[in-house]
Amino acid sequence: MNHSAKEYVKGIHYVNSLEGYWSRLKLSIRGTHVHLSGKHLWKYASEFSFRYNTRDVTDLERAALAAMGIQGKRLTYRRVDQQQAAS
Repeated sequence: MNHSAKEYVKGIHYVNSLEGYWSRLKLSIRGTHVHLSGKHLWKYASEFSFRYNTRDVTDLERAALAAMGIQGKRLTYRRVDQQQAAS
């Protein structure tokens, strides 16, 4: 796309969805999260991808999809008496 030449669509290709995604992400960073840790940036991006991709479903349907995504996975915790690995 060449926006400076007033080109916004080429056949079925356009950038509005991508611009909408970034707009929502930026609004949430400013409004909800305020600060993002670089270490966990991929987690924020994954959450927003999921939210954006399910923007046309109800909250109940989104919760059901999230529950299906965690099916068969375990959440484990580091034991208190174990030393944390150096980062």
